Amino acid sequence: MYSLPMSTRAAATVFVLLVCCAGTIAQTFTLVPPAAGGSGTRVYGVSADGSTAAGYSSTDPLTAFQWTQAGGRNDFGALPGMPQNTLAYAISGDASTVAGSWWNGEDRPTAYRWSPSGGFESLGRLPGAEYSTARGVSGNGSVVVGLNEYGSGGLAFRWTQAEGMTSLGFTRPGHFFSEATAVSLDGVTIVGISFGASTSDAFAWTSATGMMILPGLPGTTTADARGVNFDGSIVVGASGSEHAVMWRNGVPIDLGLAPGYFVSRAEAVNDDGTVVVGSVRTFSDQYAAVWTPQTGMRTLVDFLALHGVTVPAGTSPLIATGVSADGNTIVGYTGLPGQVRQGFVATIPSPGWLGAAGALLVAGARRRRQTGL
Repeated sequence: MYSLPMSTRAAATVFVLLVCCAGTIAQTFTLVPPAAGGSGTRVYGVSADGSTAAGYSSTDPLTAFQWTQAGGRNDFGALPGMPQNTLAYAISGDASTVAGSWWNGEDRPTAYRWSPSGGFESLGRLPGAEYSTARGVSGNGSVVVGLNEYGSGGLAFRWTQAEGMTSLGFTRPGHFFSEATAVSLDGVTIVGISFGASTSDAFAWTSATGMMILPGLPGTTTADARGVNFDGSIVVGASGSEHAVMWRNGVPIDLGLAPGYFVSRAEAVNDDGTVVVGSVRTFSDQYAAVWTPQTGMRTLVDFLALHGVTVPAGTSPLIATGVSADGNTIVGYTGLPGQVRQGFVATIPSPGWLGAAGALLVAGARRRRQTGL
């Protein structure tokens, strides 16, 4: 009986995979519309499973929301009993809790957390602080982290129901500003930045170690940490204000630049460190970007195109702010000079099955070279 050549069989298998999966794997780029009267939106966080995003509408007053593909926006910031202005900067891994800042009229912003079951909870400020803002929340919503601002600087905080808001301090004597930017899903590791007049450090904090400095790339003197994976083993940010960096167990790895760009920054990372999101810049322009081991650093538009997702004409993703645990859902917001900011949620096919399909093609090509088929 006639048998198809290995390369042909592999290609046929890939074709079947593509056809079978096309109907079950969503490939979308969705712009999140604002609440009534709003001019735009920003999306800052996404749940671990990619089902729920959080951000706010540029309305008057500002209105925080949750968003799902099926249900659209849930403007919880406009519910009875909520403050006039609400900004959402983070969502818990289980999608139960959103955190950010709130204020009424001439009040100064204060950190909060909100959940459908528990409602709104103001987290207060550290003594003497003028403002506080929540920037990150743990997987179950029990730990919130962020920043207190003073006239002369800032101070990173950690909040829990049992302990309230506590200061994380600084990495070095003489520093006057620190900010906690993210917390691991397990609530153990907090990352951020601490700086003074002449030094700037990325840090990772745990209750056991306190603030630990994450070293910058060789030849750099500054660094900041912006995102952390589920257990704190992987941290991402920037080193030298020029290159996106990943720290694996404290060791820095240069994530490089997209072709034609000379600045890159990382904002978030998926569970196993195979997808990092952020932005790249030239002197005048900034674009959302994605790094993977296979593609290196490239713009989000190019990355999505590899996965069959087309960004609408005239839409320019400015920054990618969050990524799901599996790396398949990426969120952020758009905007060029003069454009209204618009939050987005992009979903791609699983890199796993695309990788398996690619491996079949490579194996087929290798077999063909070896056998002459």
